[in-house]
Amino acid sequence: MNIKLIFTLLLLNFLLIGCKDAYINQLNPMSIHQETKASSDVASMQRGENPMKRPSYEEYQESIEMKK
Repeated sequence: MNIKLIFTLLLLNFLLIGCKDAYINQLNPMSIHQETKASSDVASMQRGENPMKRPSYEEYQESIEMKK
């Protein structure tokens, strides 16, 4: 096959894949308020906390009840 044809088909394939991904992202945009585990770990480190020492669920519930 001709090199130009192969190159053209490859570029067309990339274009179609990019359009498909953009369309999927348009249908299901990730919420800007949705916090991932990595971003919550970074936020806790910026506050000076250790992200590996998170309270257990029971401790979390107790702290909520104490605040009430």
